[in-house]
Amino acid sequence: MHASIPFTSHRLGINCGSSPFRDVLEHYGFNLTEDMIFGLGSGLNLAYHHGDVSVPDHHWRAPLTIVTGRSIAPYQEAASVLGAQLYARRCLSDDAAARQLKELICRGSPVVCEIDREEMLPRLGQHNLLTQRFGYRFGGHKTIVTAFDEEANTATIIENMLPDPVVVPLACGRACRA
Repeated sequence: MHASIPFTSHRLGINCGSSPFRDVLEHYGFNLTEDMIFGLGSGLNLAYHHGDVSVPDHHWRAPLTIVTGRSIAPYQEAASVLGAQLYARRCLSDDAAARQLKELICRGSPVVCEIDREEMLPRLGQHNLLTQRFGYRFGGHKTIVTAFDEEANTATIIENMLPDPVVVPLACGRACRA
């Protein structure tokens, strides 16, 4: 099985949250800038990360206490202001997440996923200075999935700071899943 969404609304962006959200909204006809998305979402929103075992998702556990920007709340607020639908799903099962992702892409809906980008960095010739120095991984990076091909064992993703789509193995997608 395979599906691919013609996705021509990608623009390079700074923030991995407001940029893909802007790209997807433009895909549906909203012509907004990344700055406008940031503002519609009520501006800055911070997330507190710590390494305590009470954090159920290990991708979000930090070896040090850190405050980072942007939870899902500002994007939900921006969608509400625009009258757009935004569904936030969190699956604990890899199979359920893969099934939902494929269903949405087959229906023509690009999917913004939160990933641990660390698994993908070597494929892009990049590295994470925080991981090198502190062992810190960040599972909150957002990327857009626009295609999958089970026969070729690949998925196509759109990254906010890369001009062209990136094809990655499906196994990489599972390993990146936050």
